[in-house]
Amino acid sequence: MTSPLHLRPAAMGGCLHSLQPETLRARCPNWSYVGFEVHLLEAGQTLAQETAAREHMLVVLTGAMDLTVAGQRLGSFRRDDIFAQQKAEGAYVPAGCTWTLEATTDLEVAICSAPGTPGRPARGFHASADAMEAR
Repeated sequence: MTSPLHLRPAAMGGCLHSLQPETLRARCPNWSYVGFEVHLLEAGQTLAQETAAREHMLVVLTGAMDLTVAGQRLGSFRRDDIFAQQKAEGAYVPAGCTWTLEATTDLEVAICSAPGTPGRPARGFHASADAMEAR
């Protein structure tokens, strides 16, 4: 039996996947909380979103980006290869914000979302020298 979440990319560039609770209910009735998108951008392209009542977690899958949240530059984030033994980099963006990223190289980025409360600070996370944890 094939999973109702086994989906092929919607395009070869731009938004590859957009899985949202409201659009998945018919396929997967229990999917009611998190959203997930994957975007493929060329160097120099930008992507902007409003978080509204959802908080976002942006995770670089491969490539590099500069991120601005609510008009403030949060930083640069990168990852050489999703399959390399390398920690991911990205950022948390609270509900009630607008963010804009610019791909500084070809970029594949995941955007996870969930219901959130406005007022928390945006926060970037970078790969550290700490040992990777096997899970």
